[in-house]
Amino acid sequence: MFGDLHLSLNKGVSMKSEGDVVTLERDGHRISIAAAGHELAAAVKELSAGGVTLARLSGDPVRLPMLMRRLARGGWLRYSIMDGAVVATPVARPETEWPALDPEARYVLSRFAYLHRDGDTLLLRSPLSYLEVALADPRAIALVARLAAPRPYDELVETDLDAQVMRLLRHTRLVCEPDGEDDEDGDPAIRQWEFHDLLFHTSTREGRHDRPTGGTYRFRGEIDPLPAVRPAIGELVALPAPRAERPQASLFEVLDRRRSIRRHGERPLTKEELGEFLHRSARLSGAFTAGEEEVGRRPYPGGGGLHELEIYVVAGKCADLPAGLYHYRAREHALGRVSEMTAPAEALLRDAAFSTASPDSPQVLIVIAARFQRLSWKYQRIAYSLILKHVGCLIQTMYLVATALELAPCAIGGGNSELFTRALGESYFTETSVGEFALGTRPDREAEE
Repeated sequence: MFGDLHLSLNKGVSMKSEGDVVTLERDGHRISIAAAGHELAAAVKELSAGGVTLARLSGDPVRLPMLMRRLARGGWLRYSIMDGAVVATPVARPETEWPALDPEARYVLSRFAYLHRDGDTLLLRSPLSYLEVALADPRAIALVARLAAPRPYDELVETDLDAQVMRLLRHTRLVCEPDGEDDEDGDPAIRQWEFHDLLFHTSTREGRHDRPTGGTYRFRGEIDPLPAVRPAIGELVALPAPRAERPQASLFEVLDRRRSIRRHGERPLTKEELGEFLHRSARLSGAFTAGEEEVGRRPYPGGGGLHELEIYVVAGKCADLPAGLYHYRAREHALGRVSEMTAPAEALLRDAAFSTASPDSPQVLIVIAARFQRLSWKYQRIAYSLILKHVGCLIQTMYLVATALELAPCAIGGGNSELFTRALGESYFTETSVGEFALGTRPDREAEE
């Protein structure tokens, strides 16, 4: 099972020995080993002291391999090859036993595998794997390159190092047998996952990694957090206050009437209607300091009260509002005129028409952008997944408000973030679009959802 791999306790594992019982603990998990005769206790101590190969461990030839398998299945061990040329560290609980390598078979790198730099280390990872593999030897990297296409075992393995690395990569599901039982295209469930979707899912949920997650404040003391309100852009355009009195409809009635209406009426949306829509769906009703950060209140929920989303209006056909790109200044309930109708802004309208299969551009396109660092300053690994959840909350809020106001709403499934960056004139990595929403007046006959 382990061959001549060098075994040691995984990072972060602590060990206590009391009498004939050895206890290992890591991240709140604990395992106790009855070490009768102290043989197993001595073996665990060797693993704790820096590690050793199974062949060099002394002890019962039956009980010792059983102990190693138990520790391996629990993710308590990490493995290295040739003085650290390759180090494999468990990041989740293993799911499978070590599969055998067939010298007559072909092997290929998993289509979910990826190589990236982490500090001074090159890591080979996959969302299918419970191990991350650090490659410190160029020969191991060369083997990974040869695995880009299915090859017979004897074409891949040229040295003892290659043989050990292949055994390790096979065990970690970083390498699969395209003609065997673990062929990824032969599993209907795995086949329908795209690389980026599965990586995003496993990276932002617990269970498949051991990285810090959540509110870690990793940039505290290095970078100042962004303010709750984005700095103003352009000339201020005041929006009318919403009407104080309006016929009331129940929430359940509004939910039942909610529809995506892709075509707009002949009458253009008015500035008053746009203003009431923005006020009731996205206004900033209050901001205050909590610890080191400014937080706010809006009609839709936001993680930590940070509200990283910003609203931009591409006005194509709106009464009393010149065509162009505007930023919604949620504190003042006003629009900041970013620019006139530029070529990138026009392209955003055409892109929205194409995405909704509409012959005409929307009267107004709401572009939802995110100031990413508002969340990433505090939250680790989950910042972008939080942004997408917030976009969903905001879009549902916009749907309900538009329905109650008898307007025509339609969320848009795709969007061009590069176009928006050009229209806004900001860095793609500082603030860019994460959602789009078309808005206008209702046609005489509503389009089917």
